[in-house]
Amino acid sequence: MKSQINVNAMSTEGIAAIYVALNFISALLTTALCIYMVRKQGWKNAFTFVALLSATAIFSLMNGLSMLSSTTEIAAFWERWRWLSLALIPPLLLIFVLDFKIEGRNKIYLIKSTAEARNYLIMAEINRINYILDKLYS
Repeated sequence: MKSQINVNAMSTEGIAAIYVALNFISALLTTALCIYMVRKQGWKNAFTFVALLSATAIFSLMNGLSMLSSTTEIAAFWERWRWLSLALIPPLLLIFVLDFKIEGRNKIYLIKSTAEARNYLIMAEINRINYILDKLYS
């Protein structure tokens, strides 16, 4: 006789506890990364990235706290903060990307810094000039 595996071995409370714990672990690790970035890069250089990570950490923390709430009023309070932090994430991400692109802080992947990229840009310009000259003289 084969033994049957009980699929419902873990209760709903156990799954919820794991989910809440993962939210708190996420908030803790994200906060630790914020502190590390401020110490490593300085507040001025890491401001937009730290603001983005802070909003993400607040979202995870508020999500966990709303799940642990004993009353609906307390849960609604944490949910308001969670939605506020969620509303901040897309604009902060946009600011981070624009700041990263404008400042050129990524020295490794900056287009002008590699010889292959320079050659590609020169070849593209030569191709454009040849196309214009062909249109003019044909």
